[in-house]
Amino acid sequence: MNIQGPLKRSEDTLIWVQQHLDGLYIGEGNKRVHLAAGCLHTAVEHGQAIVLLVAEGIHGSALALVRLQFEAYVRGIWLLHGATDESVDRAGRDKFPPMREMITDLEQPGCVDIGILSRVKAASWELLNSLTHTGYLQIGARLSAAGIGSNFEESHVRYALNWADVLAIHAVVGFAVIAKNETLSRLALERARTFETSDATVV
Repeated sequence: MNIQGPLKRSEDTLIWVQQHLDGLYIGEGNKRVHLAAGCLHTAVEHGQAIVLLVAEGIHGSALALVRLQFEAYVRGIWLLHGATDESVDRAGRDKFPPMREMITDLEQPGCVDIGILSRVKAASWELLNSLTHTGYLQIGARLSAAGIGSNFEESHVRYALNWADVLAIHAVVGFAVIAKNETLSRLALERARTFETSDATVV
């Protein structure tokens, strides 16, 4: 499996994210900000875990985390931009709406114009669920004529690394919004665009 190039890029991304988040002051905030920041931090941490697991050759567990990272990111930006005050209170009691409802809220006119979330979910949700919930994509990659082992395709591992990179960088954008740091937001968006021309796309 030839993943040294993508793995090095992901490791560089982790360093970049850490450098730009360490010491970032997000203000006193309120319940909305605190909950959103917790979600975005979770998304960054899941991204770190994916890269570390791939580096250790633990590919199935890395792939299982991709959906969790996506969900943490969506919850974070939904709390920032799409949730009503009542919904924020409910989230504080661990009552979140389904993913599709959060994405619909975010894609309402006047909210956040990120229709890509619907397209990503439509294209990837079934695959992500199979990987997270031990569906056949997890099971089948462990079965071969030689016996039981981890035999994930290189394209799937690259896929996990790309998710880790893209979502961690976009989580930085969320933190920049919280911190009212336009410079950081611009830098993160510029870095995110470098992945759009990559051969390792999110979907």
